[in-house]
Amino acid sequence: LARVVVTAQETGSVAATSILAAAADELVETLALVRAPGAQTVLVLAGGMLQTTQLRAEVRERVAARWPGSVIVGSGSGAAGAAWLALRRGGADRPEARHATRTTAS
Repeated sequence: LARVVVTAQETGSVAATSILAAAADELVETLALVRAPGAQTVLVLAGGMLQTTQLRAEVRERVAARWPGSVIVGSGSGAAGAAWLALRRGGADRPEARHATRTTAS
């Protein structure tokens, strides 16, 4: 269903835009339950839905308003992250710099 909503929003659906705005509200309200007012620790936007342009923008806007000065970065591929962790757990020597290439600022 998520892809349907995103596709509809991308084609101008007012209802889909409203759904994504409500999702951003919920995510940031949930974050507020565990993030102190004024906190400026780095936030990583991860997960498939947060890779969509509209939802990511909505969340970034709300975080910036609620926690000014916060650094927000996007994660790379979840599959790449899982593979990275599996390799590390298995004892593979993986340079940390390569991991950084899988995380992008957004």
